[in-house]
Amino acid sequence: MNQKTTDSEYICDFVRRDQARNDEFARLKLTIDEGFESGVSDQSVSDIMKEVEEKLRADGCL
Repeated sequence: MNQKTTDSEYICDFVRRDQARNDEFARLKLTIDEGFESGVSDQSVSDIMKEVEEKLRADGCL
């Protein structure tokens, strides 16, 4: 393998990782914005945690 191929592969990998990181940042920002737009909840923290736990169990994540 020559140096040019190695450099090219490195740059392509760097670009892929940068795009993935930017995509994750955009998803996180959207989620945060949705949270702010949803307003203040009437539920207690305990109720919210129970609701999240139930959803995670239903989805098979717990």
